[in-house]
Amino acid sequence: MGHTASVHDSTAFKSTALYRNFNSHFDPEEYVLADRAYPLEQHIITPFQETTSRQPMDAAFNYELSVPRRKIEHAFGVLKARWPTLSNIPVRINTDKEDGHQRVIDWTMACLVLQNILHDMQDDSTWLQE
Repeated sequence: MGHTASVHDSTAFKSTALYRNFNSHFDPEEYVLADRAYPLEQHIITPFQETTSRQPMDAAFNYELSVPRRKIEHAFGVLKARWPTLSNIPVRINTDKEDGHQRVIDWTMACLVLQNILHDMQDDSTWLQE
């Protein structure tokens, strides 16, 4: 069930339930924004390749596509900066067992919940003193 760390993200993505059952997770007009390393598919939007397209509209599209992607990457950077364990979750993933995968999911979800709580508190550190 899993991949090694050396497997490209697009390869790992193709083995997910999200990819295999995209229509059950998203409406027809919803898309995943991806970088050039991912293949262009029905529900995956990727930038135009700079080597094959020199049209001004393509460059403008690539720029507009990069804006939300940069915000997403920034959000992941903030999350990993606050919760450094996300960069190296101390869980051994065994392909024979699913509990390692579930622990990584649970660990990540816990960090996301805590991040959202802190965000809602506007990072008010007064709770640390209680």
